[in-house]
Amino acid sequence: MPENKSNQCSFFDQVLSPQPCLLCQLYPGQPHICAGCSRDLPWLGHCCPRCALPRILDSPHPCGECLQRPPPWQQVIAACHYDFPLNELISRAKYERQLHFIPLLADLLLARLQQLPALPEALIPVPMSRQKLQQRQVNHALLLARQLSKALAIPVLDEQLHKRRDTVQQKDLNRAARQRNLHGSFSLRGPLPASVAIVDDVMTTGATLAEITGLLAGHGVKQCSGWVVARTPESLFAP
Repeated sequence: MPENKSNQCSFFDQVLSPQPCLLCQLYPGQPHICAGCSRDLPWLGHCCPRCALPRILDSPHPCGECLQRPPPWQQVIAACHYDFPLNELISRAKYERQLHFIPLLADLLLARLQQLPALPEALIPVPMSRQKLQQRQVNHALLLARQLSKALAIPVLDEQLHKRRDTVQQKDLNRAARQRNLHGSFSLRGPLPASVAIVDDVMTTGATLAEITGLLAGHGVKQCSGWVVARTPESLFAP
């Protein structure tokens, strides 16, 4: 009998004790990573409120590029730079289906969203084509949106926006090629609210967000934001 009690205590100790950090595996996660690993993440500091590209000084005004050529969306919220180790976590969740990283990625974005004075009426995850969904078996943007929805009490609209044809992977294309690649690749079904946030993992040139927001604007959406976990410096992919 004492042996059974000891085993029972050991079991509950394991269940109730904090899980190890997903990155270093050394210290308890809070709730997913430890404080030290959280400090070491490539957090995005000062950035343009319109496109989220990093800049030296803080300012509520858009950058020169956004002033000269305003994008079709109103705002981009990004948590981090697309740099190590975040790029590895996103890649594992996206291509290796290590979905236990999804709640962590969502929490990183939630930390940035706390600064927003108002929230959109709905979240729309960037959809995948039927062929791509069959290959990966899961849409990581949809999983991210669902995590955000639980925390913010905002509905997820995952039936309205569709990727109607498969496209070449964007990561190997420059800005102009990305725009050509995505042109006309999305379609809409059903009504939409006046304000929405498009949810994805990474933003590079903004070609995907531009294609989607242009489509949404033609169907009555007045305010469209991009919510991404990481922002890639666009200069790396410019023509």
